[in-house]
Amino acid sequence: MHLGRASSMNGSVNDLKSSTVGTPGGGPLLERPARSVWTYARPAVVLAAGLAFSTYCFWIVEESAQRNGGVEHPLDPWRGPYAILLGGCVLTLLSAWCSRSWAGRLPAQRQTSGQPGRGRLDRGQALCGSEEALSQILQSTSIPLFVIDRRHVVIHWNRACENLTGVRAHEIIGTPEAWRAFYAAKRPVLADLVVDRRPQEEIAERYGAHQSESVVLPGAYEIEAFFPNFGEGGKWLFFTAAPLRDTAGAIVGAVETFQDTTERKRAEAALRESEEKLREIAETTGDWIWKTDQNCVYTYASVRVKDILGYAPEEVIGKAPFDFMPCDEASRVAAAVKPLMEARRPFSLLENKNLHKDGHEVILETSGAPIFDGAGRFQGYRGVARDVTERKRAEEELQRRVNELSEAKRRLEVLVSNTTDRERRMVDLKREVDDLLETLGRGPKYEAPQKVAELRASTPASAAQ
Repeated sequence: MHLGRASSMNGSVNDLKSSTVGTPGGGPLLERPARSVWTYARPAVVLAAGLAFSTYCFWIVEESAQRNGGVEHPLDPWRGPYAILLGGCVLTLLSAWCSRSWAGRLPAQRQTSGQPGRGRLDRGQALCGSEEALSQILQSTSIPLFVIDRRHVVIHWNRACENLTGVRAHEIIGTPEAWRAFYAAKRPVLADLVVDRRPQEEIAERYGAHQSESVVLPGAYEIEAFFPNFGEGGKWLFFTAAPLRDTAGAIVGAVETFQDTTERKRAEAALRESEEKLREIAETTGDWIWKTDQNCVYTYASVRVKDILGYAPEEVIGKAPFDFMPCDEASRVAAAVKPLMEARRPFSLLENKNLHKDGHEVILETSGAPIFDGAGRFQGYRGVARDVTERKRAEEELQRRVNELSEAKRRLEVLVSNTTDRERRMVDLKREVDDLLETLGRGPKYEAPQKVAELRASTPASAAQ
């Protein structure tokens, strides 16, 4: 079975070669070398030169006979054949000399002249060497790829493609079944569609919105799709198929390459999930989450900003925080924040007054931290802003009430102090009256009640005086 596939592979390779380099009148494998006019004229020139030399030799023999006075010579019957034989020898030597001088020319000239078979052999050896070098390059590349010919037969399947698909090259080369490595049922792969020059509408119908025509190579297509049969849980592959053309521009095959993008797709999915969670947090929290660039211009604002300042997020993005503050407040905040931002330091609980879209004043409590990329370059600030207007109003109201209570307490203490002093004076007066009556020999007039007695007992002598 392997030998049959190998022979089929060789036939496919030869067919691909003949399609790419063959010309009318050439062999199935190599292009016939071009012939010049001198290639065809040289034998005629050599033949004419030999005949002329033979005639000259015959003429010399005749002249020699006439100079001998007509005396018959033993070689006279053979002088004609001898002259022709001598001319043939000279012709042979002349041909050998021409061939030798011709062999000294450039290789390209020798191939296009009197040795077409040898030139074809040299070019065949060169092509075999280049084919082996190309095969080594395709095998050593880390990009999985395979090649099909115009009959959709796989003629190359490199090691990287074996490692990706798990299908060995000897199992697939020589067959038109490249689909077996990628799909559970028979269907054309992208290279098949490219060889058949199927319209983009059909490719889009088979692969959906994931397909696109290559912008760098006409006739090539790029697709990213999920293959559930690869590995555990399947793999995402980004694959391209480009046509192979002969010298006349006709499609004689296609090459399809693959890139495993599973990790990137998983990272993108994790990033989207993380962004979705952060978006949910940003949209459900009561604080306004924001982000600025290096120039202190908003690049992100959560939906909470509409509840706080009355502006939609898209109305805030592209503006600076100071655009929403009164002039005097913007100057104060800029003076306080500028040193921190120049030092790339965080700030927290910075109170600032902002103007709502309808004109009333909103007090925000803002905290922020600098953003740096992987290389440590400053990218901007991110932070949160909380509406503390109601809290500040409540604090002001509470402070007002505390002040009122403090004033009332102070007045009460003054009143109590005055009342106590008056009672003490009355007690002292009654005691003096009783003492005077006792001195006069009379009984006391006032009986101090219990409260008066306690007050008298607690009154220091100095206070009584």
